[in-house]
Amino acid sequence: MPSYKVTMITPNGETITDVLPVDNVNQLLSLVKQRGNYCADYELVESFSKNHFRLKLSALVVFCYQMSAMLNAGVPLIEALKMIQSKTRKPKERNIYSNLYEEVQKGNALSVAMLRQEGVFDPLLISMIQSGEQSGSLGEILETMSRQYDRDKRVKSKLRSASIYPVVLLVVSIAVVVILVVFVLPGITSSFPESAMPALTRVLLGISHFMINRWYVVLMIVLALGGGTYLMIRNKETRLKIDQSILRIPIAGELMKTIYSARVARSFASLYKHGIPALKMIDLTSRVIGNTYLEKQFEQVYVEVSRGELISNSIEAIQEFDSMLPTMIRVGEETGDLEGILSKIANYFDEESEAAMTRLVGLVEPMMIIILGIMVAIIVIAIMQPIFTMYQYVQ
Repeated sequence: MPSYKVTMITPNGETITDVLPVDNVNQLLSLVKQRGNYCADYELVESFSKNHFRLKLSALVVFCYQMSAMLNAGVPLIEALKMIQSKTRKPKERNIYSNLYEEVQKGNALSVAMLRQEGVFDPLLISMIQSGEQSGSLGEILETMSRQYDRDKRVKSKLRSASIYPVVLLVVSIAVVVILVVFVLPGITSSFPESAMPALTRVLLGISHFMINRWYVVLMIVLALGGGTYLMIRNKETRLKIDQSILRIPIAGELMKTIYSARVARSFASLYKHGIPALKMIDLTSRVIGNTYLEKQFEQVYVEVSRGELISNSIEAIQEFDSMLPTMIRVGEETGDLEGILSKIANYFDEESEAAMTRLVGLVEPMMIIILGIMVAIIVIAIMQPIFTMYQYVQ
């Protein structure tokens, strides 16, 4: 989607500059009018270079922290970019920072330079930097984003660590079942006449022979299922239904709602603290939730708030978040301390989301153990049944 750098005049006579991602000029003018402003000038922001990757959280943490430290120490922006570029060891990252340095040298704002690195930087970060450039608090905003990205990194690291055991258990379970079916079962039952075998044993033996003699078909089926699953996830409509179904899973769905509520609360707190307008705050927050269904629901929140509805009422109408989220936002709106309330609820949900992830992984482990136990029990029964049958014949 192309973007336009637009200069707007507010009803109070104030001149502001922003970069808006829209498809064409008509949409740009409509969006400016919707915000209650007048368009004074605009220009198309061309993409400087297309990149096929996004900076990882670890790289964003380092970038924001180093930039905030240097800017707060009085180092000029262009010098700060030059130093970051020289210290970066990874070629791709060095190329990105080199592009930023060249763009800022030409007189462009840092936010515009980052926008031109198409898809590399988080839209939330770009908008926060735009706000910092307009308010003169770029160093402070970069420090805020550094803390937020560091928090996100720690949460993801905990989730990854907690997921190692279930993943290993899944791999071991599949390996055990394959070994039992392909190697153990045929060896034990080979001495038994087929007529004496129970139906369950014959079914498993048929599966075993198929896997041994038609292994390439099994491989093709696995690849087809993997490719089909990937394409389904990439499809917007299918992904929308999958993400909606996740929220309906008993127990796990409630835990996921807590995690999504934490992301909304933290994003709201960071954006509101630095003066991002409500509609833009909602738009940017919808991109960091991580659930396409909830992102779609946030479009209705945007519409309702643009018509004058309270943010708390609009979020409550979705009914897919933790009930405390709209309740606390309403308290902030009524008391006039929305910034303080958002910070408190963001800290609360940060702790709750970490606990929710731990409980979520804790639910997966016993379920996988039970499933593995059932599969092994079926195979053991299939092995033991013909043995008992032959024993009866001997008697």
